Amino acid sequence: MKKLFLLLLPVFFILMFHTSIAQPQIRQSQMVLEEGQTTSEEYNYVTRSYMKVLKKGAPVKSGYEVKSIAKPEGEKVDYKLNVTSFEFSGLYYLKTNKLKAIIIVMYKDEDPDRVLCMPLIDSQPGLYDNYVQDMYSLGKDKKNLLIKQLNSVVTYKTESTTPPERNDETAKKITTQQNR
Repeated sequence: MKKLFLLLLPVFFILMFHTSIAQPQIRQSQMVLEEGQTTSEEYNYVTRSYMKVLKKGAPVKSGYEVKSIAKPEGEKVDYKLNVTSFEFSGLYYLKTNKLKAIIIVMYKDEDPDRVLCMPLIDSQPGLYDNYVQDMYSLGKDKKNLLIKQLNSVVTYKTESTTPPERNDETAKKITTQQNR
């Protein structure tokens, strides 16, 4: 249970990232995420067909758009000389502008090697089982790197948000309250 919690914690933070990038965007982002869920068709598209987009330049599925979230620096994770990295993107349905899934592309050096689909939290339970199974099939070292990079993406994105502006009066109130 603890392992499942640790695996799903980054999912929560990535979804929270989409609603907290900047204060003016919160209302719009929340509307995008309302009732969002990944369908089996979308999950299968990402895990079975998205590699063609990456390797052969095929178009993205009609009616959808892919937006990059982050691509942290890669690392050597096993005895081979390959550098493994992950790229995180969102799959959006154009008619509603709703996020439908998180696309995770695993790279060996600079070549796409594997695609995982992180379904949204309200998706069918079986899709999460598939995602977790796909994560474990990466092997211990790559799975741990994926979790580490998910956490770094969440940390980076939340640290890069700007706090609300404070004027001198607000600063005095905060200082007074902290000193009590």
